[in-house]
Amino acid sequence: MKKFVIIIDALKDVTAFKDSEIFKEYKQNTILPPFSFKPEASFLTGYPPEKTDSGTMYIMDKKSSYFKNIFFTRFLPEKPDILRKVIKVLLLRYLKFVKKINSNKKIDFGFIPFKLLSNFALSNDFNLFDSNCNFKYDTVFNKLKSKDKKYLYVGEPFISGKLENVRENLSTSELDNNNIFFIYITDLDTIGHEFGGNSKEYSQQLSKTINYLEEIAVYLKRKSLIYEFLIFGDHGMVDIKRTINIEKKIKQTNLKINRDYMYFLDSTLARFWFRNEQVKQKIKDSISNDKYGSWISNEEKTEYQINFQHDKFGEEIWWASGGTLISPNFWQGTNFIKGMHGYKDEVKENNTMVLYKKDDNLSYDAISMTEINKLLIEFLELN
Repeated sequence: MKKFVIIIDALKDVTAFKDSEIFKEYKQNTILPPFSFKPEASFLTGYPPEKTDSGTMYIMDKKSSYFKNIFFTRFLPEKPDILRKVIKVLLLRYLKFVKKINSNKKIDFGFIPFKLLSNFALSNDFNLFDSNCNFKYDTVFNKLKSKDKKYLYVGEPFISGKLENVRENLSTSELDNNNIFFIYITDLDTIGHEFGGNSKEYSQQLSKTINYLEEIAVYLKRKSLIYEFLIFGDHGMVDIKRTINIEKKIKQTNLKINRDYMYFLDSTLARFWFRNEQVKQKIKDSISNDKYGSWISNEEKTEYQINFQHDKFGEEIWWASGGTLISPNFWQGTNFIKGMHGYKDEVKENNTMVLYKKDDNLSYDAISMTEINKLLIEFLELN
């Protein structure tokens, strides 16, 4: 039996697979992505964000920052954009040289202002897709290794997850000679951000992806090889309808960054740390609970399992409503995009999906991302 785990970045909860002869008999469930942008810990370990300390790429942690004690970053110019790009490349090279960071390690800090870099560290500095990863919880790959199960991995994060690259790196001989496959395809995410999740470009790329998986199935059938797929996404893609300038609202308070507060502007989250309660109230009053978004409540922290044992993700977090983009932010800068993810469960197009063959599990409509771990464990016979 050849088993394929297919992870498709930004796969919306769609019915397109049902039009395929290969997949029409497969069972489909909606997946509710975990809080924010980093779902891999949930499906690889089976634990929610508050256990795995995941959710956003960066946290407030001066002691663990790659940029601590690199004082010249505060003097680097942000404009023009082309100069920033050059400085960013040079800074990453300098960082890898000074800190002895593996040259293969991917570090991205988007449009985080240079002067703020030393305040932030990666929330999860582990490659959870590596079977040698010493994370505090076992991942699917740790378990495969412990059971001496060999597998072939193609795509992100080890090589480009573009469909054409995956195709080039998965030869027919490898299909013949391996029994467990992990394929991580990323085109839909890039296209969804650029054109939107409801665009013709997104639909066309989804069709190409399904066609490629059908090609694999047809090849295996032709060779009379038995196979099974487990296909799922990490999140969906929501069309942008409006933007909000959080930066402008904060500046109107006349409070000073670093002295009164610190902030991190993700695409859909505005995260804050405050000097005192007065500052906190002033900033919270400046950003309303309205159609653009709202401050995360204690009830929502429990619902989304983000009762972290620390405030490194933010003392208070404002969460954008579906279709709202914080602009400018620390990832896209002032660049406008047409699609984004990282919204609440109520935003249906933010949801993703799972497709699997067995029909004796997950009989309800929507499941959490942690439930995917259970499916993976069963599918790969790791119990």
